[in-house]
Amino acid sequence: MKKNLAANNQICHSLLAMKEIKVRAKNIYGNRTLYPACIDSQLFCDIAGTKTLTANLIAILSKRGWTITEIL
Repeated sequence: MKKNLAANNQICHSLLAMKEIKVRAKNIYGNRTLYPACIDSQLFCDIAGTKTLTANLIAILSKRGWTITEIL
């Protein structure tokens, strides 16, 4: 039983280490806007009730250890 628990903890730690979201940047009327480009980034937009990732949301995610990767 202890072996399974240790294995589960190791899996959880490796999943937490992969905290990355992908975004697409668009220039809308001179404003740089970040749109979700993966399931996780879309989830955060859904939670926030927005269609884009706001500067405030990006700041919160960065403080929590999330990496924001811009894709083309």
